[in-house]
Amino acid sequence: MASRGAARTITALIFISCLSGLVLANDAGTGGDAGDTLSTAAWLPASNDTYYGNLTSGSDDNDYYGVNMSTDTGIAVGLTSPSGADFDLMLYTSSGSTIDSSYSISSYDSVSSNGTNVSGTTVYINVDQWSGSGQY
Repeated sequence: MASRGAARTITALIFISCLSGLVLANDAGTGGDAGDTLSTAAWLPASNDTYYGNLTSGSDDNDYYGVNMSTDTGIAVGLTSPSGADFDLMLYTSSGSTIDSSYSISSYDSVSSNGTNVSGTTVYINVDQWSGSGQY
C-alpha cells in the first residue's frame, strides 16, 4: 500500500511540474493577452506605473494598449526586452498615425509624445516582437 501512495505522489509531482512550464498570458495584469490590433487593445490607466507582458513565438507577436490621456498631459513609455529577444515599441494616435517609434537593437526601447499634442486624446502603445520571445 505504501508504494501506491508513493506512486500517486510522484505522479502528482510530475503533473504539477509539467504545468509549471506553461505560460498563461496576463499582459499588464489584464488576466489575458493584450489585443493584437488598435481595436482590440487592452486599456491602461493614464498613470505612472510599471506593467509586464509576454510575447511568444507563433500567433502572439504584438501587444496593443490604449491610454485615454488627461488634459495637459503627455506620455513616455520604456520597454525592456527579455534576454535574447528584440522587441520594438511604437506610439500611435487614435487614428493609427505614428507619434513615435523605437526599433533599437539594444534591450531597451523608448517612445514619447514630445512635440505631439496628445492632451485629452487616446494614444496606443504597441509592443512588437522582432525576434525571440518572453516577458517584457
